[in-house]
Amino acid sequence: MDASAALKWFVREEESEEMRELLNQYFSGRLELHSPEFLLVELANALRYASGIGPTDVLKAVDAVRSLRLKLEGDLEILGEAVGLAFEEGVTLYDALYVSLARTLGGRLVTYDGELLRKFPGLALRASDLLRTLSD
Repeated sequence: MDASAALKWFVREEESEEMRELLNQYFSGRLELHSPEFLLVELANALRYASGIGPTDVLKAVDAVRSLRLKLEGDLEILGEAVGLAFEEGVTLYDALYVSLARTLGGRLVTYDGELLRKFPGLALRASDLLRTLSD
């Protein structure tokens, strides 16, 4: 899961409800949620630019995500693969961290980043798509 997905827990946007349902599925043990540790920084940055959100709100949101006990993986452990992927696929290193982690774990990447959805169609998907696969 990347920051564009986690952001939907805090800012009402399209598919915010689906992201909340994904969180419910996580709490029920039906799926695991992994992300690079960088998620916290990128989420904080995205919230910094969200309307009506101040510094205290940003820090509370980061604390809330940390309290979920998501499996936050060390960025440096996947950095080598991410750097290569960034050059090969023409994506930012930040995005490549998420893609590399999903590939390393043999999982899927929940994202709302249009470029990632286009460039990695077998790997990247929206929460609604993942929820459909869980209900099958």
